Amino acid sequence: MPIIVVVGTSINAGKTATCAAVLQGVRQQGLQAGYVKATGTGSGGDLWVLKDAVANPAFDFPDAGFASTYQQPTEALVDQAFHLLDAAADDGSQLTVLEIADGLLQSETAALLLETKLTDRVLGTVLAAQDSMGAVAGLKWLLEAGHNALGVTGAFTQAPLAMQEFALVAGKEPLRLDDISSGAMVGEICTDLQGQKVITNRHPVVA
Repeated sequence: MPIIVVVGTSINAGKTATCAAVLQGVRQQGLQAGYVKATGTGSGGDLWVLKDAVANPAFDFPDAGFASTYQQPTEALVDQAFHLLDAAADDGSQLTVLEIADGLLQSETAALLLETKLTDRVLGTVLAAQDSMGAVAGLKWLLEAGHNALGVTGAFTQAPLAMQEFALVAGKEPLRLDDISSGAMVGEICTDLQGQKVITNRHPVVA
């Protein structure tokens, strides 16, 4: 199952809105896009938002039997993530957006992002950040962990000054949600999938 991961620097960084934009972008490229939320505390809200966007199908961790993933063993979290990703594939998803809750420093989030069983299947990672400092530090964390950072977006992109600060330090432009939902960010990945080419996680950083 081809996967794009969406993570954040913290709660309320804009992860769910970013997931919706990525899903819309994949759909713009002509592929059926599914959604899986791998961690968090079960509430239903994010799942319904993504179903209302374009996610087809959409699952979250309660579908695998977890009311909460807090302090769950990493192996159990990886197993349930693959269970849900497989279910999405069985329901027709050609590319699935995998949301990991909370922030990069949260223990379960960090463990999953460093778990090679999962990351070896990830085509790219999108970071949502609440502020420019978090965006710079979060991008650095992902790159040092070996992730292919497709884009950096989030709540901070509502402030032009914060976007300028990030671009100046990171040497890359952040992406607004409209940029992502247009499909340009995922265009190369989707073209490869449609052509049934071999995919690696070595696409260039564009964020």
